[in-house]
Amino acid sequence: MQFMWDGVGKPTSARPALPAKQCAKPKDGFMINKSKSQFNKHFINSKSNTFMKRILTLTTVFAIVAIMFSSCAIHTGIGMSNASLSQNNFKMVKYATGDVKTTKIFGLGGLGKQAMVAEAKQELLANYPLQDGQALANMTVDWKTGFYFFVVVTKCTVTADVIQFE
Repeated sequence: MQFMWDGVGKPTSARPALPAKQCAKPKDGFMINKSKSQFNKHFINSKSNTFMKRILTLTTVFAIVAIMFSSCAIHTGIGMSNASLSQNNFKMVKYATGDVKTTKIFGLGGLGKQAMVAEAKQELLANYPLQDGQALANMTVDWKTGFYFFVVVTKCTVTADVIQFE
């Protein structure tokens, strides 16, 4: 027999205790008096938890791929001219370009900036050799630097107008 108390310390009535087999079950079939390992087994293997694990895995993979393919880039440029164009005694023949790219991993490797400009200018002159009476005008040096985690890719582009003096 089990007694109920009124809060003052006196028993109010007696009722029989229920055996363990008659414990109330919630709708999902999980009994209140199951052990902790049975509790974990029930909830870890449930369908909703598997679905949430898949969503979490896909979200994590998507975030990693998005971070890996994202980057930061900086563009800068310098303009200069080495031909005197004060008189109207010339005409523009073509637009010449030369570029060079270098890659540094953990800050090691690649060319310095002066060497990159010199190599890009050599490529410009190799692609567009100057004839007699021609000169380069409006020369610019453009830089693009991309950062990908521990890799830095730098591209130097030298452009110029090829002009023909009359």
